[in-house]
Formats: sequence, structure tokens, C-alpha cells
Amino acid sequence: MALPNFIKATQAQILSGTIKEGTVIFTSDSHNLYWDADATTRVKVTDIIELASESDRIALASPSDKFYYVFSTGVFWRHHNGAWSMIGGVSGESSILSPTQPSGQKESDSWLEIII
Repeated sequence: MALPNFIKATQAQILSGTIKEGTVIFTSDSHNLYWDADATTRVKVTDIIELASESDRIALASPSDKFYYVFSTGVFWRHHNGAWSMIGGVSGESSILSPTQPSGQKESDSWLEIII
């Protein structure tokens, strides 16, 4: 899978901007994260589960339908309807971020908000 297009913008810019599948947008003023899931749907990401390694991701017995970030590889994943989809990165790449442990919070299905 190709790497996503990462963009920095203001909240106003993304609300009126073009949706392009695979784009990840960080808002500099509101500190929100958005993902263009397809050509017509922009998703506000409100819950990302952080994992230290790919083996931690693979070891999840019952992953929730959420977004996951693996620090050791720098890869975003989405688990949905029983399947994993890589959002960005190439498995095996190293990340400049330090690994952290998963938060251990109870997971819920309220992980996205369709805004457009």
C-alpha cells in the first residue's frame, strides 16, 4: 500500500477542502486528526490505540473496530469487520517516536465521526 498523504491545515481549511482518499490531516489550530476514507468520506479520528510493536497488534485476541498506531513500525492500521487494513507506512520501518504501552482503556464503538 502506498504511503498516505499527510497534510497540516486549519480546521476551516479542511471543512471546505477537497476530500482525497488516503489523506491524513492534522489541524494546527484545533489539534484534530482526520482521515479521508474514500473520495466522499472524511472521518474525524477520535480514538487511536497505541501499540509498541506489530507482535502486540497481532496478539490482540479480539481487536475492536478502531484505528491503531504501531510505534515500532510507524504504521497506522484500521481494524474493521474482522479484518486489518494498513492505512500508512511500510511494515518493518522504524519510527522516530518512542514506544508506549497501550492505555488499557475500555474500548467502545464511538471511534469516529463522519463530518462530510
